Amino acid sequence: MDPSAVFEKSSKGVAQLQERSVRLPPMARSALIMIDGIKSAGEVAQRLGQADKIAELFAPLVENELIQRKGAFSAADDKTVAVPDALASSAARPASVSLTGDTGVIAWSRLAPAQVADTRRFMSKFVESKIGMQSEPFCMRIEGTKTGEQLGVELDRLAKVFDEGRNKAWVDELRQLLAARVIS
Repeated sequence: MDPSAVFEKSSKGVAQLQERSVRLPPMARSALIMIDGIKSAGEVAQRLGQADKIAELFAPLVENELIQRKGAFSAADDKTVAVPDALASSAARPASVSLTGDTGVIAWSRLAPAQVADTRRFMSKFVESKIGMQSEPFCMRIEGTKTGEQLGVELDRLAKVFDEGRNKAWVDELRQLLAARVIS
């Protein structure tokens, strides 16, 4: 592992600190607490007296998706997103797509449990990548959803909160990516 790598907590990592749903070695939990998106892996390990065991220290955190490299996620990196040609050009995209209820592009109530889990994970990572540490309350709400309908409600909530300027652009991008992801 690169000691200069900078990590930040994922939404799963933030939840782990509160719920302790994953059993972590004590040093790994201490590292999770110290990870702040500023200190490098080497600095965290050194402060814990584990400078010679960086890979061992961070392995459970990476394996359980509790941390991620700062700024590592982008929608283009997600191999499961297949954007149809009709959506590829910005001219072909509608300004806004309603994705709530069963009358929109996505029939949220018809999503299989695996699709709900996958879409929930994708939405959280996407939101984290766009607004960083400020994403925590939104990601926690997204991660707390159990059904497709609840995901649709959370997407609409994001749209209402970020319905202006640059933020509106990434909410619209998220809508398009979700439509392509779930429908394809």
